[in-house]
Amino acid sequence: SFQKLGSQVFMECHFTGTLRIPESVTEIADFHAFEGNQFSEVILSSRITGIGGSAFQDCGQLQKVKVAGKEETSAAIQLPDALTSLGGFVFQNCTQLSGWVKIPDLTANLGAQIFQGSGIHTSYLPDNGNVTYSDNFLLGAKLNAAVFPSKERYDADLTKLVKSTRTYCGYPVTVAFLDAEEQTLTTRDVLFNRPVHYDQTENGWEPDPSFSFPAYGEEKTGYDTGWSFSKGGKVITPASVVTGNALYYSCSLSAPTITFEEAPTKDHDGKTEYIRCTASHPL
Repeated sequence: SFQKLGSQVFMECHFTGTLRIPESVTEIADFHAFEGNQFSEVILSSRITGIGGSAFQDCGQLQKVKVAGKEETSAAIQLPDALTSLGGFVFQNCTQLSGWVKIPDLTANLGAQIFQGSGIHTSYLPDNGNVTYSDNFLLGAKLNAAVFPSKERYDADLTKLVKSTRTYCGYPVTVAFLDAEEQTLTTRDVLFNRPVHYDQTENGWEPDPSFSFPAYGEEKTGYDTGWSFSKGGKVITPASVVTGNALYYSCSLSAPTITFEEAPTKDHDGKTEYIRCTASHPL
């Protein structure tokens, strides 16, 4: 029995249906092993430790990746627990893959743009202090969240990624809603650095359009009342990102309404032109 699938071994063969990788296989080598095929499902060997670059790139009909013998979940992509290396562009342009993926904790090397152009919205990152990320690992992915397992891993690994992708990164935290006496009214499980109204669903972390803040306090004319991550701070909205683990009831002075008069249209004549503005407030 063979243990390694070589480079470009089935590239552009236009296979359909289910691809089952034999259990004897421990490695899918670089590069492009199954690129451009039309599988709807792939079942990986549980013994695979490495998946080379572009292995399933441009498999536009691929909807599910499973692992032989592994309990099936709602994940779009399951990966073998033995995996230590996932090359660049592996699932690039797999447009029918939609949902979430959990990268195994043993994974030590993650390549560039693995999920670019796919429908993967949530990536759960490995709990591994020795992992090496390509700085472009998350580039081009249509992410709602890239979830580090803990604050420790978030603090240690965030700077390994390019700045444009760090905005998607977070870690699980439970936020407490505190009343005026700073007693807990209720709690909510959220992701640090992602919007408050995101919920964890069977498809990963997604915006919850029905989310609303706990009702508390009374509305006051001229004041913004609601919840803030700092005492007496600016009231947040459901789309505000999580910056702490406590939300305080806040009642702060509303900003004034600023109105500008219509500016005249004229050719520049070197003279100063003034525009009148007014500020109003209900108090």
